[in-house]
Amino acid sequence: MSKKTQHILAWVLKVSEDGTTETWTLSNSKVNMFITANKGAMSHVNENGALANIDFCNGKLVGKPIIVDPHITAGFAYKQFQMVMPGHEERLRVMWTLLGLIEDPALKAFYWSVLSDDKIMSKFYRAKASESHHHCHEGGLFEHSVDVATAAVLHARQNGLGDRTANIAFVSGILHDIGKIEMYYNNPGAKKAEGCQHEALSFMVLSEQLEALKAADAVLFDAISSTLTAKMGSSRNEYLSETIVRMCDRISADAHRTRQVFAGKPAHYWYVRSARDKRVFKRLDEA
Repeated sequence: MSKKTQHILAWVLKVSEDGTTETWTLSNSKVNMFITANKGAMSHVNENGALANIDFCNGKLVGKPIIVDPHITAGFAYKQFQMVMPGHEERLRVMWTLLGLIEDPALKAFYWSVLSDDKIMSKFYRAKASESHHHCHEGGLFEHSVDVATAAVLHARQNGLGDRTANIAFVSGILHDIGKIEMYYNNPGAKKAEGCQHEALSFMVLSEQLEALKAADAVLFDAISSTLTAKMGSSRNEYLSETIVRMCDRISADAHRTRQVFAGKPAHYWYVRSARDKRVFKRLDEA
């Protein structure tokens, strides 16, 4: 083992033990293997199967359990790990952890109905967030969405907003661009449809889930729908959760574009003009 600490997020299951060691299976999007641990090193992890952070350091292994909702079973976790891009496991943990913190039954049922829909999630994990703008790489939509959701819930907490608003901000952040999984640039061979907005496609993608949410809680439906709807002209946000998500969306997009345009540029460059749209980007921190 390397002396440098390595962290692996995976689903683990104890398969055997002897007097001094235990054997566990470890599975995620990158690996599916057996590991041997000193007896007691995994004592805090459910031996019947659990999501855990495995730390390898100086030849020793320690397992740290991740608290997630009971919906996150071995079968579900295995399937999601196969769908997600390698290196994105930590973002799965973020999505799953929040599920366990949501107490509102209608919001929790809605969020889970999306997470457990393989048709949606298999595309969501690998889609681009744009054709040539921000996060325009495979898996970029998932990266961007989790970034927005995480920032949104933090802003809600920092501004003293309640659990309901904070949780809606998180879920809305995850789903705010979900319609992009059906855009032409995420579907090889599809033709570009002029005038087709991803916001409209979001309602198509989530039609079943939104219909059930509307029946369960009309206010929740209205709040989440407001974030999925395109805002034109002088239209103003009606919910704070919507304001927060749209703000975090803009920050995530601009931060990624800034990294894009400065990639490969000398450290002393403090401004760059984008070749794509002639926009000028400036930075305060050297590379």
